[in-house]
Amino acid sequence: MVGAQPEFAHEVFPSNDHPSDKASYSFKLEVPNGVTAVANGVLSGRSTRGGRTTWRYSQRQPMASELVQLAVGQLDVIGRGRSRGVPLRDVVADTVSGNRDVEALLDLTPRQMDWMVDRAGPYPFDLYGVLVADQIFVYALETQTLSLHPALLFDPEILPPEVADQVLLHELAHQWYGDSVAPATWSDLWLNEGHATWYENTYAAEFHGLDFEAFIRDAYANGDQWRADFGPVALPSQNDFDLFSPNVYEGGATVLYALRQVIGDRTFRELERKWAQRFKGESVTTDDFIEFASKVAHRNLGPFLRDWLYGTETPPMPGHPDWTVNPVEAQAASAARTGAQAFELNAERRLLKH
Repeated sequence: MVGAQPEFAHEVFPSNDHPSDKASYSFKLEVPNGVTAVANGVLSGRSTRGGRTTWRYSQRQPMASELVQLAVGQLDVIGRGRSRGVPLRDVVADTVSGNRDVEALLDLTPRQMDWMVDRAGPYPFDLYGVLVADQIFVYALETQTLSLHPALLFDPEILPPEVADQVLLHELAHQWYGDSVAPATWSDLWLNEGHATWYENTYAAEFHGLDFEAFIRDAYANGDQWRADFGPVALPSQNDFDLFSPNVYEGGATVLYALRQVIGDRTFRELERKWAQRFKGESVTTDDFIEFASKVAHRNLGPFLRDWLYGTETPPMPGHPDWTVNPVEAQAASAARTGAQAFELNAERRLLKH
């Protein structure tokens, strides 16, 4: 399996390892007979000769190098039919294939696909599926058309099924927001994670009883601390894995909530769908989002969104004058608290997502 985000694809194959440099891909994987090889996109051919099998895959739509997926081993490729016209296929390590808990969660993909298409518009690629790897790692990754998940995600003794359902939805949402519409630079990461977090939690509110407004209010209260620790939402001060801070996940979703408060739910839904469709296959900037949101809303949202995205202090939340932001702690105390949350309180919510 491959987990190349944010910039490790060049260690796997020669590439200009940057999210703005997208390309179509053809894959050719030669393995011993009896071994399965999978990659992004559609299986375009398979041939066997001299005790070895060559598998060929085609990823037609543009893809950033960080989203490449290659997996080789004892794997079961399972067709799941279609949802909204999208072919579904999962790839599951044979050691967990057929596991009741795994199957119960994978059976939710059609519901998730229907739900996302209703909000983001037509699915942007040729097929979709989940790769369940029987290896220990504590993240999931939106590798294009075949999102990567550890088998432990599906173990109810480790993670409640409703939380695993949210993580699966988060990675599916990335196929629109982050894969098809990709960031031009890593400073634009909130466009990926803020959107995926928004959909993950609105989905959880609909299907699992999450109090979405309480979730946003809690994130809002942490806004100044996160900005002090990690930089503004659209101007992270960290590099590599530290880019993936709560400020681009929950902080990004909080910006979207503030925007919805100003332009209204109907216009917000229109914006979200049009954003995913208008910039399909492209790499975009935060300025592109601000300009496009202003166009859809028929008003200049530049000053409002720039305060939220680039300010060192969290602006007042429209419609909620009673919401307050927690005081900023000393950096050392904040870092200790954030680390404890990451490994304890937020393990269910953030460690299993990219």
